[in-house]
Amino acid sequence: MTRTGCAAEPSLATARPGDTFQFERQGYFCVDRIDSSATGLVFNRVVTLRDTWAKLQSEGPAPAAPPARRPSRRQRGQEPQPKAGPSQPSQPGRPRPSAPALSPAVAAQVRRYCEQLDLPEADAVIIAQEPTVAALFDAAVARHPNPKAIANWVVNELLRAVKDRDPATLPFGGEHLGELVSLIDAGTISGKIAKEVLSEMLAGGGSPKQIVDDRGIEQLASAGDLEPILDAVIAENPDPAARYRAGKTSLLGFFVGQVMKASRGKANPQLTRELLLKKLE
Repeated sequence: MTRTGCAAEPSLATARPGDTFQFERQGYFCVDRIDSSATGLVFNRVVTLRDTWAKLQSEGPAPAAPPARRPSRRQRGQEPQPKAGPSQPSQPGRPRPSAPALSPAVAAQVRRYCEQLDLPEADAVIIAQEPTVAALFDAAVARHPNPKAIANWVVNELLRAVKDRDPATLPFGGEHLGELVSLIDAGTISGKIAKEVLSEMLAGGGSPKQIVDDRGIEQLASAGDLEPILDAVIAENPDPAARYRAGKTSLLGFFVGQVMKASRGKANPQLTRELLLKKLE
């Protein structure tokens, strides 16, 4: 389920990709590292909490408290009763997830992930509290030693994709997840393409590299491959190009989007931006 246009605490406007929060009665959420932006935050739910409020609501309202006894005239005349002032708003701050109670074994695993692999505590808790997920994570790190990037994919993408599915039934192991992240780190595929590959892995398993080769979706990561596409996009959009050169630099995102569309998502986003900045001078 995807919800858009949701209201949130103003302090979330400063949330950075990878930050993890607990939303009341909803669960743990993490800011998407790929789709989220300053103008449109994307929060992925990675752990669901039990909604005890809904249970209380179904049981009916609590019995009403007896009415307060009115003070006597004598009591009211002794001292003026203080007037209730306006309620003070709580100080704004960044919401912090409250960690669930952990068993000694899981707590030790969390400490190991934080101290030895330098994982954020929230990510370490999410991974360590499910043995199957922890085993998959460990195997992925053994295949490709980038624990932070792999933890990001486990927490933000894999757990969101499997939803209520038992991780033990996945048609691939941790070594394939490590291979997927290695393809991203090598620049072979972009994060967007990697999401497509992960979907195919979940559907039928197999090697990420083999999926990339079979579908021909390797990322365009050289200037020689990208420049003809960039030149065509700029030529097809003379008015936005003129406005960009006149000072409306926010149009850079428009051109990046057009290049990604023209390349069917295969263009390297960072290199695309660098080349566009030079060509639109």
